[in-house]
Amino acid sequence: MDTTTLRGEKTLQELTERLYGCLHGEQKQRAETLLLKANPGLEAIGRLPRGALLTVPTFPGITNTPDVQKDDPQDRMRGQIRADLEAYRQELGGAVAEAQKVIDRQLELVDQVGGDILQGLIGDNSNLEQVVGTLRANLDLRRGNLKKRGDNLAVDPMG
Repeated sequence: MDTTTLRGEKTLQELTERLYGCLHGEQKQRAETLLLKANPGLEAIGRLPRGALLTVPTFPGITNTPDVQKDDPQDRMRGQIRADLEAYRQELGGAVAEAQKVIDRQLELVDQVGGDILQGLIGDNSNLEQVVGTLRANLDLRRGNLKKRGDNLAVDPMG
């Protein structure tokens, strides 16, 4: 069956006209009966929220108007979720790349400080040398973790 959403119609007659066009007599009565059978909530159409998903029955001799969706609402939802996830993946990928640049700059600084400058400042002070070594190891670890995140983001999880 086809589907549509409620767009603020206040009566079953308004909805029937939107979905099937201008029907008269027996056809109109049949369309309303089939709509109610497929969507029992339409008994109280005024209490249904705008956007409520409705099943639109088909019957011989009557064609639905273009307002009726021929696709599956779950497919539409999956498509929207896929688009949202892709946008998030792109945003997160940019943040990971920026964080990797910051770590690379920090490692360059540690390497500069850890070289000749550090040797001149600390001499034989093994505590400061140990702190710099730990800092470098932690930055390397963080860079490795960010690389894994970036690699994971490069793969589309939805195939």
